[in-house]
Amino acid sequence: MNIVVCDDDRALCEEMREAVLESFRILGAEEPNIDLFVSGEELLASETGYDLAFLDVQMNGISGIAAGRRLYDNNKNVLIFVVTSYGEYIDEALKFHAYRFFQKPVNKKRLLLNLKDALEVYNQLHAQIVVEERERSRVIDTKDIIMIEATEGETVVYTEKGVVYTTASLNDMAEQLKKYPYFIQTNRAFLVNVHFVSSFGKDFVGIYHDQYRAKLTRRNYPQFKKRYMTVMEMA
Repeated sequence: MNIVVCDDDRALCEEMREAVLESFRILGAEEPNIDLFVSGEELLASETGYDLAFLDVQMNGISGIAAGRRLYDNNKNVLIFVVTSYGEYIDEALKFHAYRFFQKPVNKKRLLLNLKDALEVYNQLHAQIVVEERERSRVIDTKDIIMIEATEGETVVYTEKGVVYTTASLNDMAEQLKKYPYFIQTNRAFLVNVHFVSSFGKDFVGIYHDQYRAKLTRRNYPQFKKRYMTVMEMA
C-alpha cells in the first residue's frame, strides 16, 4: 500500500508518518510505503499511485484541496484524509469525495479507528476473483470490472483492461461478487459496477461515460437508485 502525507510543516509530516505506522502495527497490517511532501507541487510531480492520502488544506502554492481534487481525478479509488484547522474548507473537500476529516492536532485513537475502516475499504477495492474462460482461468481485480452481460451462449465481462468471455453464468458471477456492495444487478442480463455509472433513468443505466448501456427494469429502478446513492455516500 502506498500512502502520502502532504503538509508544509515537515515536522508534522514526520509525526503523521509515525502515527500511521503505529496504527498499522496495532492493526497487524503490513507496513505501508509512506512518502512525505511539503507542498502540493511536490506531491503532484510524483509518479507514484497512492492508495491513501493525508492532505493539509492550507499550504502555499497548490492547496490541499486542489491537490486532492487532482489525486481523485487520476484515481477514483484513492482514500483522502483532509487534515485542517479550517472548518470552512470541508464543503470544498466533499466535492472530490474526501474520505475523512481530521482537525489538528490529529487524535491518535480516532486515526486508528479511521485507518481500520480505510483498510477494509482498500481490501474490498483490491479484491480479485477467478473467471473461467474456455481454455484457461483468469484472475481479475474486482475494481476493474465495469459491467457483466449475459449473452446467448456466454457471459461477457467488460473491464478497464479489456473484454473477457467466460463460460460462467451471470448468476455464477453475481454469487462471486455479492460481498461487494458496488455491484448491482439491473435485470437478468446485466450486473454493473456503480463506480462506473455515468447516468441512469427508469429503464437504463449508462456506464463508463455512457460508452455502455445496461437495461434496468422499472420494477428494479427504486431499489437501484437507493443502492446507488448508498454506495456513493460510502465512496
